[in-house]
Amino acid sequence: MVGKKLDSENIGRSNRKLILQLLRKSPVTTRRDLAIASGLNPSTVTKIIKDFLSTGLCEEIKAEDTGRIGRKAIVLRLNRKAFMSVVIDIGVEETVVGKGFFDGSVSVVNKFSTPHDYDEFMKVLSAETYMISRNIPKSRFLGYSVSVPGIVDVENSRIVYVPHLGWKDLVLRERLSRRYPVFLDNEANLSLIAEKWNNPSLVSVGDVAFVYVSEGIGCGIMFDGQIYRGRDYSAGELGHMTVQIDGKKCYCGNLGCWETVASTEAIVARANEMGFSLVGD
Repeated sequence: MVGKKLDSENIGRSNRKLILQLLRKSPVTTRRDLAIASGLNPSTVTKIIKDFLSTGLCEEIKAEDTGRIGRKAIVLRLNRKAFMSVVIDIGVEETVVGKGFFDGSVSVVNKFSTPHDYDEFMKVLSAETYMISRNIPKSRFLGYSVSVPGIVDVENSRIVYVPHLGWKDLVLRERLSRRYPVFLDNEANLSLIAEKWNNPSLVSVGDVAFVYVSEGIGCGIMFDGQIYRGRDYSAGELGHMTVQIDGKKCYCGNLGCWETVASTEAIVARANEMGFSLVGD
């Protein structure tokens, strides 16, 4: 009897998750469309949507004229403000802070030059994130999501090493928030997750690699749908593979890394050496 109850609960959670995913993928939809797309019984979909409406996860926005005789279909969408977070993109030159929403969208609030001194950086970041978090209802605030241009210990929200900034072994969570969750990951890993999340052609693909090129070069690697981090969380550190034995010195201290050849900084420098004038961001 207990086993049947657990099976029923698991099926219920699976159905709710499926409907939530369909709502996320469709800016607007109807109960009928959800039933067709999910293959679930219309009464099951109606029950799930009723629960979502009561908890504020989705909302009804208008009646849709389908051209059919009878009552107009009610259009549904995710309530983007059901849950919110503070999002932080730490860049070598610039850091961007904003607000993340339940539907996956992001609103940029401010940008500031990234101080290389970590204490100074945290002073600026704390002030910026406080201004954002104070305007989010506590019952809807999920925490902080941070993109880092370096090696990250995800389990402990710890920055292991950021070569360009000279940061080593820093627990950002202790300085940012002890009350709410702080999720850190490498910028290439987060870019891969975003691509997998938003690109329909990658939904059923379990093994993916995403090469991220900016001031540095990183690679997000996914095996069987899970981010592969490797030993010491450095699986995707493609930018610090040596490609020129007697090459230029890299920020990491080695000679001839990929980043000295193919990063945006290296490409711009090489173009200027060849007589081209590159300006702008």
